[in-house]
This record gives sequence, C-alpha cells and structure tokens, in this order.
Amino acid sequence: MNKKINAVIIGAQKAGTTAVHNWLSQHPEINAPNFLKDFPFFLDDYFNISQKEFIEALNKEYNNEKIILHSYVNYLYFYNLSIERIKNYNKDIKILIFLRSPIERAISAFYQMRKVNYEKRQNIYEILDIKKEKSIINIKDQANLTYLLHGNYFNQIKAFYSNFDEHQIKLIIFEDLVQNKQFYFNEICKFLCVEANYEPLFTTENSKGLIKNKFFASLYTYSMPWIIRKIIPLKLRLSIRKNYLDFFSQKFFETNDLSDLRKKLHLYYESDIKKLENKFGLDLSIWSP
Repeated sequence: MNKKINAVIIGAQKAGTTAVHNWLSQHPEINAPNFLKDFPFFLDDYFNISQKEFIEALNKEYNNEKIILHSYVNYLYFYNLSIERIKNYNKDIKILIFLRSPIERAISAFYQMRKVNYEKRQNIYEILDIKKEKSIINIKDQANLTYLLHGNYFNQIKAFYSNFDEHQIKLIIFEDLVQNKQFYFNEICKFLCVEANYEPLFTTENSKGLIKNKFFASLYTYSMPWIIRKIIPLKLRLSIRKNYLDFFSQKFFETNDLSDLRKKLHLYYESDIKKLENKFGLDLSIWSP
C-alpha cells in the first residue's frame, strides 16, 4: 500500500468515536480495521509504540479502498502535539470531530476508567479537583484521568480550524448523532466522498460497566500489553485487548443522584461552551443539565 491515511477521527474521548469507526469500517469504500482503533499512530514516540507495526497491519487489510480511516480519540486533547504531525503527514487529510456534552463526557470517562481499573478513586465527585488534574505529568495519565480538562473543547477545536481548511473538518454533536444515526452517517459519507446511501449495522460500543475481577482488570490495564507485546502480532494483540474487557466486565447502571455534580460541572464548562457557540455558530443548549 502506497496510499496514505486520508481521513482521521480525532475525538473527543467518550463521544461515540468507537461506534462511528465501527460503522464506517463496514463501508466497502472505507478501510478502517476495528482492531487499529485508538492506536496513537501520530503520537507513537510519546506512547512507546511502533508506527512500523501499525503500517504493516494496515497494509495487510488494505484492498484498494478509497478512504483509509484512522481513529484515535486523544488527538483532539493533545492538539499541541498532534496537529503538526498530522499536517506534515498529509496536509489534505479529512478530519472528523465528535463533541459530547463535557458534563456527560466527564462522568462517562470516569466510569470507563473505573471499568478498566485504571481509576482507583471510588467517589466520582473527586473529578472536580482541577488542581490535581493540572499536576498530572505522565502522558498516559493525562490521556485517561483528566476528566475536566478533556472537556475544555474551545481551544482544542480552534487549533484544528486554525491549522486546516474548514472544508477538511466535519464537526458533529454526539447528542444529535444518537438521535439520527443514519442521517449523520450519510453526512459523513458525503464528507468523505464515498457512497452516501450505504446502511451499516449500527452498533453501540464502550458502554458503562464494572469489572468482575480486579486482578484481570489490572492485567488488561498494566501487565498484559508488556507481557504479550513481543510475542503476539499487533492485530491479534489489539483484538485480544478489545474483547478481553467485555468478557471480564458487567453492565453498570448509575443509581446515585448526580444532579449536584452535573450543576457544578456545568458552572465549570459554561464559559467554554458559550465560546464554542459564538465562534462556530453552534446551538449547544442540549448540554444544559
């Protein structure tokens, strides 16, 4: 394969990106292997992973599709690291951005990190500690444990629009997508210049859950990647990782009243949301608690 990645989903985290990647992967004109979702190709050195392995795995999956789609949810958050690399790789790349209410995104991300046993805190109200978030140095912790900072979308979005032509970027609100999946799927296909009338199987991915066994969750989060990295090919490694957690987790339904938390999160994000609305002509009233 000598064709470059020409479309990328950059985030936001917990805003439906895995589901959309799955839907698009079913399209005959799009090459988007699900096992490569959330592989930080453009941040390889920061996460100590191999671009070469990624390219080799992608080459094996390529079958002359028009679009080669790559997705990693934290390119948006790490915009100061990712933009230059993406632009240098393919200045004409098409960029898909999905934004979810930062309030619900923060809550969902906390439970996702609990699910994989990466988050040790039990009290969700502790995510309001912005000073602790700003003190995080490790990049993997920044990617996974910065619940508040991830939702400060304005500067993230502004940076991408400042570095790429507007016609290269498609911005979709998660809550709208959920209400009309086929319509927005068709809009994405039009943006990517592929057959727009295709009807995928609409799946739901990465739902909230609780781990059944913390030992196995710890293997998933910490030990397993290092144990198997050298002996199992990338495609199989990532497939194992994707299915492992589903096997060892169970569905979780929030029973606590989080209305006070949502109000506090809304106060934190209110200014950023208004800037998004004013700059990009968006109506984000649906994000009000």
